[in-house]
Amino acid sequence: MAADRPLGHTALILSLRASVDISDRNYPQAIATLGEALSSLREEQAELHARIMLKRSSIRIYQRQFECALSDLNRTIDLLRDGEHPRLWCLAMQNRLLVATELGRWDVAETLVPEVGRSLRKLDDKVHLIRLRWSQARIALGRGRAAEAEDLYLQVREGFLHHQLAYNAALVTVELAQLLLEQGRLEQVKQYALETAAEFERQGVEPELIGAIALLEKAVLAQRLTVQLLARIQRQLQRYEGASRR
Repeated sequence: MAADRPLGHTALILSLRASVDISDRNYPQAIATLGEALSSLREEQAELHARIMLKRSSIRIYQRQFECALSDLNRTIDLLRDGEHPRLWCLAMQNRLLVATELGRWDVAETLVPEVGRSLRKLDDKVHLIRLRWSQARIALGRGRAAEAEDLYLQVREGFLHHQLAYNAALVTVELAQLLLEQGRLEQVKQYALETAAEFERQGVEPELIGAIALLEKAVLAQRLTVQLLARIQRQLQRYEGASRR
C-alpha cells in the first residue's frame, strides 16, 4: 500500500517495479506501472519524472507506438532543459532522432543530427555515436543517397560487431541487405550474411540470431530473397529482442 512506502519514494519504487515488469516482458503492465508512478510524482522530482518518461518512451518504441513515444520524449526533453542532466537529455534526443527515422521524417531527423552528435562527443559515448551513424545511414537512404547509406551501414555493422552488440548488428545487416537487394547485388548480401553469422558464432551469440542471419544466405542461394522475406526476418529479430530484453 502507498501508506507503507517511504514518504516521497512512491514514484521511485513504482519505476523500479516497472523495470521488473520489463524484465518479465510484461510490457502492458510496465506501461500501467509507469503511469501510476507518474501520477505519484512530487513537483520537485523533475529528474525522476524525466527518467520515467524516458523509460516509457523506450517501451513504446519497442512496441512501434512511435507517436506515443514521441509525446513522452518531448515531455522528457522539456523537463531536462536546465542542462543539469546532460546524459539523460542526450539519450532522449537520440531516441527522438530514432523515432524521426522510423517515421520517415527526414527533415526533422537531419536537424537533430548535429546537436545529438555534439552532445555524444562531449560525453565520449562511443556506442551511441555508432547508433547516431545508424540514424545517418537511414537518413541517407531515405534521401536517395544509396552509396553514402551503404558506407555508413558498413561502418555501423562493424562497430556493433566490435562491441558485441549482436542484436543491433543483425538489424543493421538486414537493413543493408534491403539496400543491396534493391540494387540486385545478391552476392554481397550473401557475403555480409556469412561474415556476420561467422562473427556471431565466434562470439557465442544465441542461435536465434545466427539463424535469422543465416536465413539471408539461404534465401540468396535459393534465389528467394524478397522484401517480404526481409520484413519477416526483421519481425523474427524483434521477437528475439523482446524475449531477451532485460
